[in-house]
Amino acid sequence: MAHIIVHADDFGISREASDSILEAHISGCIDRTSVLPNGEAFEYAVQLLRENPGLQYAVHLNLVEGKALSDRKKIPDLVDNNGFFNHSFLSLWTLYLLHRKKRSDLFKQIKEELGRQIFRVRNALGCKEVTLDSHRYVHMLPFIWHMLNRLAKEWNIAGMRTPFEPFFLVKPFRRNVRNMFSGNLMKHMILNTLSKKAVKSIRPGTISHPDYFIGVLFGGSMSLDVVRAAAQRLLKGKLHAETEVEILFHPGHSTDEEGPFRKGSGRYNKYYVSENRGRELQALLSPELKGYIRDIGSAHHASKR
Repeated sequence: MAHIIVHADDFGISREASDSILEAHISGCIDRTSVLPNGEAFEYAVQLLRENPGLQYAVHLNLVEGKALSDRKKIPDLVDNNGFFNHSFLSLWTLYLLHRKKRSDLFKQIKEELGRQIFRVRNALGCKEVTLDSHRYVHMLPFIWHMLNRLAKEWNIAGMRTPFEPFFLVKPFRRNVRNMFSGNLMKHMILNTLSKKAVKSIRPGTISHPDYFIGVLFGGSMSLDVVRAAAQRLLKGKLHAETEVEILFHPGHSTDEEGPFRKGSGRYNKYYVSENRGRELQALLSPELKGYIRDIGSAHHASKR
C-alpha cells in the first residue's frame, strides 16, 4: 500500500494550537507534527510528545518569525536589534543572490541557528535522528537545502520535506479558486521547481522524502473537498506500493490573547487566529477524511513516477 502521512505544522507555537493538533491526533487523522524549536510553547509541546509517544514528530526549522535561539551578535544578518527574525522566504533568497560577499557569513549564521534548533529538539526528546521541514518552506531555498543535504550525516538528518504537489482544482470552483489564487499558485510553482531540483541532489539511500505533497495550493484552507480532489488527482497518476504522500494541515488555532510571536513582528498573527484553522481541525476529525486517505493508500500501480 502507498504510505500516507497526515501532518500538522506549528506544534509548540502556542499552547492552544498544540492542544488542537494533539486532539487531531487522538481523535482524528494526524500521524505526525512539526515541533517549532523557537515556539512560545516549546516546553509544553515537548511534554505533550512525551505523554503521547504515538505522535510522530519532525523539526520545524524557522528563520522567518519569532525570536532566534542564537545570540543576535552571532547572526546579525538574520535578526533585528531585539533578536527577532526579520526576513521572509523571498528576502532571504534575495540577500543570498544579491550580496555575494556576504554569502560566507550568511552560511555560517544560518548553520549556527539551524544547528541550535535541531539540537534543541533532539536534546529535549532524546531522538537520535530527525526529519526536517520548515516554517514558510525556507529549507527549500537552494542554498539552505544544499547546506542541510551536506550536513545530513553530521546532524543525523533522516528525512526532509519536498513539497512536490500535483496541480488540481476543487469544486465548487468559485469558492475555492479564490483560495488558490491568493498567492498559493505562485508558491506552488516555485516549490515544485525547487522540489524537483532538491530530489536530484539527494545521494541514494541517505535522506528520505515524500514523493507527493498536498497542502500548498490550498494551504491555509484545507478541507474535505480539497483532500477528495487531491485523492482523485493522485489516483489518476502512477502510484506504487512504496509511494509516500504527505498531506499537510494547520489545525492549530490560537486565541487573540495568546498571539503567537506577539513579542516580535506578529506579521502572521491574523493567520494563526483565523477561523480556517478551526475548520481544518473539524475536517481532520471527520470520518470522511479517513475514507479519502484509505482510498489513496489502497490504490497503486506497479510503475513509478
